[in-house]
Amino acid sequence: PTLISEVCINALLAQWKDEQIDGSEKMKRFLIAKKIKEGSQDFSIEDIALIKQLVGKAFGPLIVGQIYELFESK
Repeated sequence: PTLISEVCINALLAQWKDEQIDGSEKMKRFLIAKKIKEGSQDFSIEDIALIKQLVGKAFGPLIVGQIYELFESK
């Protein structure tokens, strides 16, 4: 996995103190992380929005900017 995929996976699998999410949301995040790990490029607009949201919570401007640029260029 690339550094970018690791960043996205870490953001998806993190536990956030300001969230109370149920098992189905956790499973959704796990499945998106699994697709990233497997090298899939097949993501819905909602998947990408969730990845961007969670990367934005987890990392500073340098990482967030690179991730956003990557997704917005596709």
